[in-house]
Amino acid sequence: MDKMLLLNYFCEGEVLMGFTKALIIMCLVSTLGLGCSQQNDQLGERINKLEKDMAGVKTEVADLKKNLPQLVETANQDQLTLYFIGSTETDFYLQPVKRSVPKNEATPLRALEELFKGPDKDQNIEAIAPQGTKLLSFKITNGIATVNLNRAFMENMNAGSNMEELILASIVNTLTEFTDIKKVQILIEGQVVDSIGGHVETSLPLERNEEVIKK
Repeated sequence: MDKMLLLNYFCEGEVLMGFTKALIIMCLVSTLGLGCSQQNDQLGERINKLEKDMAGVKTEVADLKKNLPQLVETANQDQLTLYFIGSTETDFYLQPVKRSVPKNEATPLRALEELFKGPDKDQNIEAIAPQGTKLLSFKITNGIATVNLNRAFMENMNAGSNMEELILASIVNTLTEFTDIKKVQILIEGQVVDSIGGHVETSLPLERNEEVIKK
């Protein structure tokens, strides 16, 4: 890994500078024997500079050792973009949120699963799935993702027109972050329904909605 090579490079650099310092001290002793005070002053300045450089390298090596586990962990992760519901005193909107998952697991299905898990507790945003919602199946065909949910998603959709639009858009926008998905068809226990909550038409695949995203 490049970071480990970099760490070894710095450590080897410490040894090299230590060897260089020893050579300079030997030269200094020899110079003192000759009584060359001017050269003695110059070598002293060089030694001081090398000592400062060595202290800087030691600090960099210590920082690398401290941050290396986090750097390795980050290198082994991918990022998903999930859309949760945020709010002000007067309005609701979709808030994009980044979530880390193990490398090679950043798939549409994993994004949908993470979305239904809800936001982290320390985030001032709301979950999108009504209580009891379960994902029954998921597939992608010709650019259309089909999301098959249980009846609880429909029966517990206690939302007005604006909130229903945001809940559906959160699913669609999360999935259309993937370039191979252009539209999303919502099913309830394998069946197409005219509307989930009575306000938004869902008999046809839904397209991404940029207007509801917080700018």
